[in-house]
Amino acid sequence: MWVDVLKLREWYRTLQGRMVRRILNPDIQDLINLQENQSLLGIGYCQPYVPDATGTQTVVLAGPAQMGVTLWPEGTKQRATLVDETALPFAESTFDVVLLAHCLEMTGDPQALLEACWHSLRPDGRLVLMVPNRSGAWARRDDTTFAHGQPYSPGQVTRLLRKANFTVTQAEYALFIPPLKWRWVYKLYTFFEKAGRRWQAPVGGVLLVQARKDIFGMRAVRPKGRKVPSMVRVPATALRRTRLKIASM
Repeated sequence: MWVDVLKLREWYRTLQGRMVRRILNPDIQDLINLQENQSLLGIGYCQPYVPDATGTQTVVLAGPAQMGVTLWPEGTKQRATLVDETALPFAESTFDVVLLAHCLEMTGDPQALLEACWHSLRPDGRLVLMVPNRSGAWARRDDTTFAHGQPYSPGQVTRLLRKANFTVTQAEYALFIPPLKWRWVYKLYTFFEKAGRRWQAPVGGVLLVQARKDIFGMRAVRPKGRKVPSMVRVPATALRRTRLKIASM
């Protein structure tokens, strides 16, 4: 089940959303590790976590059609587009890094999504995932953005990635702060995070995974002749009027 992009944006503007971004952003930046002359594709809602591109770097954001997309960056040339997440409109081997945030858990076809990412990555490309942890408390709270869609365990993510010809190079739990909107919890977030990271307890709210494109395994096959649905939604009543008009001709 997809969450509307505007709801995600509003949640990240709340006190809880800003705290989550502050906690997760350093770890995600370490996994992305975008170098000079490299390119990054963010799929899902990645605005809180994409790095500021330098003059020699390229950052593109892709919003799944059922989620929507917001203007990005603001006040300059747009680098955000609407896509079918399972049939990306980019040439093969285009990007050095692909980031999935608020995406894998919501798509109806996770395997097709990962295979599309595989095709978009260069031979030495890296995939970075942020997904809700199946055993974490955040996946059980309906008032957070991590309670929607399908949460994953580390084993489930690893199996999906292997099937799509990715090799996991790093995986860790993150977001150990309880999903409570109490100010004392926010004040003690460093305590929760340090304790959770030290023991890597499986109660972290999200899984952060880095995987590398495997070019030695069997190549993922892109479906042929697949119809890509129109991004423009037409009311059912309009379609009915059109059919009646054609029938009367």
